[in-house]
Amino acid sequence: MEIDIYIDSLTECLLCAETGKMYDTEYCLVSRKITGEEAQLLMVEGWKFDWSIPQQNGYEIYELF
Repeated sequence: MEIDIYIDSLTECLLCAETGKMYDTEYCLVSRKITGEEAQLLMVEGWKFDWSIPQQNGYEIYELF
């Protein structure tokens, strides 16, 4: 899958481009196994790819909140 994004700046938190408001963020390693069923639910919620595939291929997944 190809991801086409444009990063216009790097910040320590999320910055809303429309309002300029900054949102504090934290992240943590997802230590649980992401199942195919959970990945499908995430896709229904709007994600464009299957989160279980990178994890199955040995990549670490981090949750941003």
